[in-house]
Amino acid sequence: MKKILILTCTIIICHSVFSQAILEGYYLNPLGDDGIPFKWIRFGNPDNYWAGFMWNNTSNSYGNGNDFTIFSYENRDIVLAPFDGNVILNPRNNNGKIGVGISDPGYKLDVNGTVHAKEVKVDMDGWPDFVFEENHQLPSLKEVQKYIKEHGHLENIPPESDVNENGILLGQMNAKLLQKIEELTLYIIQENQSRKEQQKLIQKQAELIEKLQERVELLEN
Repeated sequence: MKKILILTCTIIICHSVFSQAILEGYYLNPLGDDGIPFKWIRFGNPDNYWAGFMWNNTSNSYGNGNDFTIFSYENRDIVLAPFDGNVILNPRNNNGKIGVGISDPGYKLDVNGTVHAKEVKVDMDGWPDFVFEENHQLPSLKEVQKYIKEHGHLENIPPESDVNENGILLGQMNAKLLQKIEELTLYIIQENQSRKEQQKLIQKQAELIEKLQERVELLEN
């Protein structure tokens, strides 16, 4: 009885699967009309396929050729949704890269488009607090003005032509900008100190002038 039950269930499942045509597999021979050797499995039915996966070794319609590709039809999303685990994209050697919107990535993660995030963390090796060290030589404003006049940009900041060609490294650029902010802070402190000294000098001169005026008035009387 048990064997009959198992056989009956198997027949029902097989009939349900194949009658609904929810799974379709193809192997296109390289000698066929398409001339493109690839294998695929598509999910759905002949009137409305949903998604599938494919191996191909020459066509760039679904990758660079010689790729394993997961694809979907129309506007269907491809979702990786582990319950408690992680989604890990892990190239198995140092040459492997991940591309988004680009077929030939040049970096570990290469995105051809805008990246939207609530926060980005960049690992750094060093930070420009050396600006506040006593032995740091802060360039004079005259030197800064001369450099800008000769080069058209701040020292240690890449020019527009380099940025347009090569982009910027966020961590490195933030460090350079912070250095300029710290230097600017020191210039402001120096200027504030200079103004305080000037105010003291002006106050002394005002007191001296007042005393001289008093003496002049005494002499005139």
